[in-house]
Amino acid sequence: MHTYTTHTSMSEDNPSSTCTVCYDPLSSACAVSLSSCGHKFHSSCIHAVISHQTGHQHIQCPNCQTIQGIKTGNQPMGGQMYFRKHAGQVPGYPGCGMIVIKYTMVDGVQEDGHPNPGKPFHARAFPRTAFLPRLTKRETMYWTCCEA
Repeated sequence: MHTYTTHTSMSEDNPSSTCTVCYDPLSSACAVSLSSCGHKFHSSCIHAVISHQTGHQHIQCPNCQTIQGIKTGNQPMGGQMYFRKHAGQVPGYPGCGMIVIKYTMVDGVQEDGHPNPGKPFHARAFPRTAFLPRLTKRETMYWTCCEA
């Protein structure tokens, strides 16, 4: 995963630039800038951010929350997703039909891949329902969600 650029000199940048993770001047150490948003941090600071986030296949910018890379989740066991095609219409997409997706989740205990293994979690606001227009692109997006 290469989502940042290394800077060995900050001479072209504003000398008063500050790393928003540690609040030290960026000119004092090697810095990196994130590819998607351009925000700059000390290399060691962005590595610390990555080590404390869920999953290591992405970087979430501490400044603007932009995701660099691919963020994957760790859904608890017991969750289910059901779908059905429906003749109804989603507003703004007349005559397309729709796909209705229902997500269910039950209360449980966090597993090893979760932030607090062994502690309970509560599945509030479930079940949830989503409505997608039946467009070729949307159906492709839906099947991609199913794989995840």
